[in-house]
Amino acid sequence: NANSAFTNVTVDSSGAYGYQWVEVNGACSDTDTVVISFFSPPLADAGPSANVLCDTSFTFAAVLGSGSGVWTQSLGPGVSTIANSSSPNSVVTVNTMGLYVFLWTTTDSLCSNTDTMIVNFEDPLTTDGGSGSTECDLDFTFGASTTIRTGLCTQSSGPTAATSIFTFSSYPTTSVTVIQPGSYVYTWTETLGTCVDSEDVAVIFTAPVVANAGRDTSISLGNSVDLFAQGGTTYIWSPGIGLSDTLIP
Repeated sequence: NANSAFTNVTVDSSGAYGYQWVEVNGACSDTDTVVISFFSPPLADAGPSANVLCDTSFTFAAVLGSGSGVWTQSLGPGVSTIANSSSPNSVVTVNTMGLYVFLWTTTDSLCSNTDTMIVNFEDPLTTDGGSGSTECDLDFTFGASTTIRTGLCTQSSGPTAATSIFTFSSYPTTSVTVIQPGSYVYTWTETLGTCVDSEDVAVIFTAPVVANAGRDTSISLGNSVDLFAQGGTTYIWSPGIGLSDTLIP
């Protein structure tokens, strides 16, 4: 509105423009000129959004046309550390996986411009190797929980020269048999592309107890017989009717 003292003006090219304001009151008039310089905003290109698998670090790839730029975190589930916030190719590291929004702001003289970069730090693996156990034999069945259905179960530690035999080591519910009692640690590892996650499972194998109650026998009514059990360190006989002691071999 050229007749309004508070009109807005829009130009199609940057540069210095002079505008003349003319006031008329009857036969009287007065004129004043104002010069306005329009500057093109500096380029702000944060680069394409990215999805980062199994890593907490990412290298920005912004474009800096003129002036200077600075990276800032706008949104995210955790805290990010930007190695050099004024570098268009800075490395950013986050402390929590999730979706982050970063701003690349460029400044040239009096003007600034901002572009948005979205980075999704994703770790699709949450490995659950299941619970360990104390076994009264030399066999154990794992109960790993997995979303990718396959992985690899390996022996991490155990008695010297001990050997573990897996039925199928890539199954989360594989069984294992050892040839020597003792404390073992197994590692269930899942791999998906470049992502690797694992969890340890501790299993204690004890030598199996073999209960031997002795030979069968027959006695006549009113007589007695000595029983001789073997195979354990503690014993209990049942039923206890007619026995002198139910807790001795």
